[in-house]
Amino acid sequence: MASTPTVEVDVADEFLSLVSQELLVRAAIAALDIASEESGRDFGASSMSIRVTDDAEIHELNRTYRNVDRPTDVLSFASLESDTPLPPGWPVELGDVVLSFPYSRRQATDLGHSLDKELAWLTIHGTLQLVGYYHSDDEDAARMESLEQKALRLLDLTD
Repeated sequence: MASTPTVEVDVADEFLSLVSQELLVRAAIAALDIASEESGRDFGASSMSIRVTDDAEIHELNRTYRNVDRPTDVLSFASLESDTPLPPGWPVELGDVVLSFPYSRRQATDLGHSLDKELAWLTIHGTLQLVGYYHSDDEDAARMESLEQKALRLLDLTD
């Protein structure tokens, strides 16, 4: 990528001291670097936002936008269709990634890795969804998992 994407992070006050905003920015940029390499699309002039919130807020978003009445770990709200051409060097808003801090903390414990790794992984996952990667079938899930692992290696967060 010729330029660096802009990533804005908004963390709910109660989690502010517990979340490395710098890590989330690095995770999003790593995901965009891997996606650019994989797809040939340049996400360098893009921008996106990340919101870290509680289970109640993400539950409401999940219910409102996905008709799923429960909290979840990560939601992505893409601004573009995945095949939209990106004009080289033009700023493009990719969308928003929303993470539930409590859900992420529980999931990190269940999976036996650090909270930082979980938050970075979910940021990578959500960012990849913003640019058109999904896990709707086994083949897509394996491809997405491979990209997530590459991004985690860039951050030195692999086991």
